[in-house]
Amino acid sequence: MAAMVVEEEDINAADHQDNQELLLAHQGAENLRYLNRKRLDVESAVALQTLIIFQPLVVPPIERLQGEVLGPCSFIKKFLTTSDVNNSQGRLLIKTKFAEEKINILLRKEDNPCKGIKVPVYDRSGNKVVMEYKHWPTKSYVLIDGWKDFYTNNRLEKDDEITLWAFRSRDWKLCFAIWWVDKIQN
Repeated sequence: MAAMVVEEEDINAADHQDNQELLLAHQGAENLRYLNRKRLDVESAVALQTLIIFQPLVVPPIERLQGEVLGPCSFIKKFLTTSDVNNSQGRLLIKTKFAEEKINILLRKEDNPCKGIKVPVYDRSGNKVVMEYKHWPTKSYVLIDGWKDFYTNNRLEKDDEITLWAFRSRDWKLCFAIWWVDKIQN
């Protein structure tokens, strides 16, 4: 699967929106090629490959996830707040606009964020923690149940910048990955 790893590159939101149709066409072509690899005729395979080469799939920079991402993949950068790493709160707050425009389009019909969705969340080493993606009555979107262990085990603190990735895996499940760069110690 042709994939490009993005680490600290910012994608201009306006440019991203303008290219959304092209990105979805590319990702659809990549998915179709993957799912029908042995059944495509040569002409169709070449046409799909042209779309794939034109705009490579952007995936989390986590080795374990290479080849596992299926369909649209979006990310947002966030500085952890005091409440994100507060032991009594135990949740990662996700920007509502990102959740509604990028994450919720990845949901299956049976997924209901108001009731909560169990999701795998991968750290930068590829370790998986099962959390719950939830939409609270306060209109907030969060990752809970496992977030406290995740940030504690990875020594994440207030003001650390993370990149939160949302995507579907090859088995069509909603997944998240979290990437960060260690702070330089003085």
